[in-house]
Amino acid sequence: MDSCSPVCARAWHVRTHSLTPSLLLLTAALIYQDAVQAAVYRCKDAAGKVAYSQAPCPAEQQSDQMRGINSTVRQDKDLCRDARDLGIHAFTSVRSGSEPAAVIDEFGGLNYINPPTLGVINFASSLRYNTDVTPQRVGSMTFARCLEGGFGKLSAGDLPKVDAEGMMKPGLSDPEPAGANKP
Repeated sequence: MDSCSPVCARAWHVRTHSLTPSLLLLTAALIYQDAVQAAVYRCKDAAGKVAYSQAPCPAEQQSDQMRGINSTVRQDKDLCRDARDLGIHAFTSVRSGSEPAAVIDEFGGLNYINPPTLGVINFASSLRYNTDVTPQRVGSMTFARCLEGGFGKLSAGDLPKVDAEGMMKPGLSDPEPAGANKP
């Protein structure tokens, strides 16, 4: 190393003291894999004390796996298309100047709509100030979030069906008010 030129010395230093691109890629993949595998469990003991853990709860404790990363909830694509259409409508309305409350009122108001509908409207409305987002992109993000269970477990009729102009599709009855008793 003593007889090496400055260029040779620099090459030797880089070769022996830096990470190769393949090693960097491997490290990033391992870190990403750990993040994807992460799950969060909510554990409640007999005294009612709640703790959160990445390991499943002991058998004697009540357990719930939290939604999010590594969630096993997968929604029906048709239900998520309804969420997409509602998200596009809500985003277009608030982007053109309507308040989110006006969109909520359009579907019956806070005391009428159910939590999934409110969740979709709030999600889409939260993106209104992002000038780089298009209605189609909001629709795609709403659809993807729905597929992963981001609006809860949906059933047929949970979300209003809207057409491209945001109007209720013909032939559909009004949804039941949230909390209404069904016969």
